[in-house]
Amino acid sequence: MRRLAVILLALAVALCGLPAFAEGGFEPAASYEAGERSFNAGELTLTPKTAGGGEVDTVRYPGIEGKDYTDEKVYTLRDYTEATSNMDWNPHTWEVQDSSVLLDMMTIGFYTFDLNEDLSGYSVVPEMAAALPVDVTDQYVGQLGVQEGDEGKAWRIALNPDAAFSVSEAARNVIANGLPEEAAAEEAEAEASEEAAEEAAEEVAEEASEYVEPELTGEALDTSKDTVVPITADDYIYSMQQQLNPKMLNRRADSYYAGSLVIYNAKNYLYSGKTAYDPIEDSVADLLAEGRDLYFDMSWWGLEGALDADGNAAPKYVSIDDETEYRDEAVENEADPEAWVSAKYIYETYLADGMDYAAYQGEALYTADIAPETSWDDVGLKKIDDYTIDLILQNPIEDAAFYLPYELSSNWLVYKPLYEACKSFFKNGQAVETEDEGDEVTTRYCRSVETSVSYGPYELTYFELDKQISFSRNENWYGYHDGKHLGMYQTDNYSIAVIPEHNTRLLAFLSGKLDGVSLQSEDMEKYASSDYISYTPQTYTTKVTFNTDYEKLLEHGTGSQVLVIDEFREAFANAIDRQHFATAYTAAGTAGFGLLNSLYVYNPFTGENYRGSEPAKQALVNVYGLTYGEGGEYATLDEAYEAMTGYDMEKAQSLMAVAYDKAVEAGIYDGESEISIDFRVYQNDTIYVQMFNYFKDQLEEACKGTGFEGKVTMTMTVDADYYETMYSGNADAIFSTWGGASMDPFTIMAGCYTDDAYGAGQQMEYGYDTSKINLTFVIDGEEKTESLQAWSKWANNEQVDGLTDVYGAFADYSYETRCAINAGMEECFLKWYPCTPIYYRNVASLDSQKIQYAVPEYLNELVSRGGIAYMTYNYDDAEWDAYVAANPLVY
Repeated sequence: MRRLAVILLALAVALCGLPAFAEGGFEPAASYEAGERSFNAGELTLTPKTAGGGEVDTVRYPGIEGKDYTDEKVYTLRDYTEATSNMDWNPHTWEVQDSSVLLDMMTIGFYTFDLNEDLSGYSVVPEMAAALPVDVTDQYVGQLGVQEGDEGKAWRIALNPDAAFSVSEAARNVIANGLPEEAAAEEAEAEASEEAAEEAAEEVAEEASEYVEPELTGEALDTSKDTVVPITADDYIYSMQQQLNPKMLNRRADSYYAGSLVIYNAKNYLYSGKTAYDPIEDSVADLLAEGRDLYFDMSWWGLEGALDADGNAAPKYVSIDDETEYRDEAVENEADPEAWVSAKYIYETYLADGMDYAAYQGEALYTADIAPETSWDDVGLKKIDDYTIDLILQNPIEDAAFYLPYELSSNWLVYKPLYEACKSFFKNGQAVETEDEGDEVTTRYCRSVETSVSYGPYELTYFELDKQISFSRNENWYGYHDGKHLGMYQTDNYSIAVIPEHNTRLLAFLSGKLDGVSLQSEDMEKYASSDYISYTPQTYTTKVTFNTDYEKLLEHGTGSQVLVIDEFREAFANAIDRQHFATAYTAAGTAGFGLLNSLYVYNPFTGENYRGSEPAKQALVNVYGLTYGEGGEYATLDEAYEAMTGYDMEKAQSLMAVAYDKAVEAGIYDGESEISIDFRVYQNDTIYVQMFNYFKDQLEEACKGTGFEGKVTMTMTVDADYYETMYSGNADAIFSTWGGASMDPFTIMAGCYTDDAYGAGQQMEYGYDTSKINLTFVIDGEEKTESLQAWSKWANNEQVDGLTDVYGAFADYSYETRCAINAGMEECFLKWYPCTPIYYRNVASLDSQKIQYAVPEYLNELVSRGGIAYMTYNYDDAEWDAYVAANPLVY
C-alpha cells in the first residue's frame, strides 16, 4: 500500500559562539506592526474536473527485444545495504524501507506503474489484476454503507488467473513439520541490540583494507523443486482476514482502515468490541472541554514495555492522567528525575498546550472508543467467484482512475498453509496450542528463506543476517510465460551484500563487485564530472527559516528584532548565490528557489510536474523580480525562469539600506548597536560550518554601504533540539527541510507552511501568521479574499467557511485550476520572505559500466529510471568478470 505522506527532515549543522547584544541606554519599541499583508494572485477561472479526473496511460514501454528474460546468458545485479538486523518482509507487518525492497522483489501489486511507451512518464498496467477496476457501487445500495446516489465506493477487480504461489521445498517442510529449531535462534539473532550491530560495523570498517565478499555459511535455495499453487479469490479473502486479525493487530492493518483507501468496517472488525485508539484530530483544548479522555502513546517516548516499580510492563496507550512511573532506560542515571516518568508527567511537561513539544500532540496523543461488534460478513471485501473480488470502501476515492491503482500497487496477499505454520499462540503471555485458545497471535512469516513464498518476478534464495541477501528469477511467475513482459527483466539474479562502511562500499564498486554506489560530499571533487554519475532527486527543499515574531526576538537581547523588517529578509535572500552554494557545499544538491521542487506531480494522469507548470514558474519569476515580454528583460516566461538565480548583491545592499532606515524610524533599532543573528544548528560538521560561514559572509557583504555595515553578523549555537527551539520562538534562524507527498502537492502548504505560526503545528516560520495574510484571487471576474491559511486548508480538502460553501470542494476542479491556486499560495507565502529556499536535495551515485538504465534521467517516484524491470546489461556475469580482470575500471 502506497500512502501519501509528509515528511520532516532535520539537517545537521555546526557550532560557534554567541556574542551579546551591545549594552546601552536605548530601549527598543515595545511592539512592532509590519502593516497589513495582502496579496492579489490575479485572475483565475474555476474549471470543473472531468469525470473521474482523467484517463490513465495504459500502454507501457516494450523494452528492448532480446534484452529480457529470454536471454540465455546469466546477469546478476550486485547491490548493497548497510545492515539487515531485525528485518521483516511480511506484507502485514513490515516497517523499514529495506524490508519493503525484499517484499517488492517477491510480490507484485494488483497494478504496476511501468515506463510509458515514449519513456516520458508512467503507464498503469494490471498485474495481479486482469483489468482495471470497475465501479459497481450501484450493486451495493443499502449494504455496507452504500446509499442511493453514491459513486466510487465499490470496485470490482478481476483477478489474474495465471497468478500462482511458487512454494519452495523448504517452505513445504515448514508446513509439514513446523518451524525448524534454528528459526528461534535466527529470531533471537535478528533482535540483537543496536549496540552489537554497531560494534560489528566498526570491526568491518577497521579491518577493510580491501573489499572481500563475505563467506556464506548456508546453502542457497534450490528453486527447481518449487511447487506451483494457483492464486484465487479465497487467498485474497484469507489474507485480508489475517491482515485485520484482531488477535494479531498487524502493523500494516492501518493501510486499509486509515488514509485514502479505507475498506468498509475494516477497523471495526480489527477492534470488534475492544478499545480502538485514534490520533487526535481536534485541538487538545476542545477535546478536554468535551470531556474526552486522552491517551499518550508510550512508544512515542520509547516507553512501551518499560517496567514500573512492581515489574509491570507499560502498555502502548496510557491515560494522560495516569501517574504510574516507568523506568526510562534511555536515562542512564537512575537518580535523574527523568529516569522514572509517568504519562501524566510527559504530557504536562512536554506535550500540553504551550509546552515545547506541543507541536507533536497529533503524533503522540490519542482518543479511545469502543469499536462495535463486527463480523467478517460486515467487512467490505467480497468474493464474487474464484477470480473476482469486490472492494467496498468507507469513502469514495477521488480521481479513482489513477488513485485506486496507485493505492493497489502493492498487495496484502500471503500463502495460507505457510502463514498458519508460522503462527504462535499466547494467552496472558503464556504459549497455548491453538488460535482459539489464545488472545494474542504472532507469526514468523517472511522472516527467513524457508518462511517466504514468492508470487512475483524473483524468489528469495539466500538470507544471512548482516552478510548477504540473494534473489533468483522465479521461473514460475506468470510474467515469464504470458507474452506481455517481453523486453523486460533481463536480470536473472539480484545480490545484496551487507557493507556498513562507505569507503568499503566505494572500494567494492571500483573493483567491479557492486553495480552502483551512493556518493558523499567528499567524493564529489573526484567524481562530479564522471560519465557514470547519476542524480536521484528527493522531494526535500532546504531553506533558511527566520523567526519574525518581534516580542520573541526582543527577548533574545541580541538586536535580532531587525528580522521583522521585510526588506532585511529579502536582502538576505538576494545575497545568496544558490547555484554556488549547492555546488560548493552539497554532494548533489541543485539551486532551490521555491517551496516545492520538480518531483511534485500536479496532474497524476499526465505526470506533469508542478514546478514545470506555467503558474508555478510565474510565481517564482514574480518572487525574484524577473520581467519578460514587451519591455521586460527576457522574451518569454521560460527564458526568464531559466535565467533565474535569486542572486543580486547590488539589490541586496539597496534593500538593506531601506531596512536600516525602517528599523531606526520604527524605533526598534538605535542605528549604532551591534546585531547578532543567532543561527541554531545541530552539530559541528565541517561542511556545515562552511555553509554557515558563507551565509555570514554574504549577510555582512549585503550590509556594506548601509547603516548596518560593520554592525550586523551571524553566530552559530549548537542545539540538538533546534527544530523544537524554533517551534517555541527561541531561535532567530535555522536550516529547515520539508518534503514528501510528491503525488499530492496541493496538501503541502497546509501540511507544512500555514498550519500554525506559534508551535502548535508543523510550520517552522515562527511568527509568520498566515491566518492574517489576505490572499485574493479574481475568480471569474469577481474578487475573492480569504486568509492564506484558509485557502491552503481548502486546498487540503478541508471544509472552510467562505470557500467550501461558495465553491464546493477544491478536488472538484481541474488539475490546471488547482495548480494555479497552489502557485498563487506559494507566491503569497514567499512574498514577505519568511524563509529563503536554498537548494533542492538529491542523491548522487555512480553506476557500473556493466548496467544500463532505460532512461538516463530520473523521471518520478513511480518509475524512477525504469528500475530492475527495464535494466539491461552491457556484459553478462562471465564477460564482466573477465573484463574487470583485464581492465582497470576508471570512473
